[in-house]
Amino acid sequence: MNENEKFDELTKKAEQGDAEAQCELGNMYYFGEYAEQDYKKAFEWYTKAAEQGYASAQGMLGDMYYYGDGVDKDYVKAFEWYTKASGQGYASAQVRLGDMYYSGKGIEQ
Repeated sequence: MNENEKFDELTKKAEQGDAEAQCELGNMYYFGEYAEQDYKKAFEWYTKAAEQGYASAQGMLGDMYYYGDGVDKDYVKAFEWYTKASGQGYASAQVRLGDMYYSGKGIEQ
């Protein structure tokens, strides 16, 4: 399968509500793999997957808010998304939460 076919297949699945495909499509836009980097589109796809409880997408939304990638930097929102992802055992979100508690970003130190 070539890059265009992979992108098209993922897009079709994502549009049908597949949370994993939505997250992977978000990754493609976020990192600029198989698609031109577009934080706005990444945010949209991550949000769709995150609202379905997909932990990886929740963690990525946390990153977008934490770093201000395509959205206004907002540690409180980052903390909320990291908390949701952490509750599902998503390790990188758990690490980021620890950092936030340590530094007092988005939560009292």
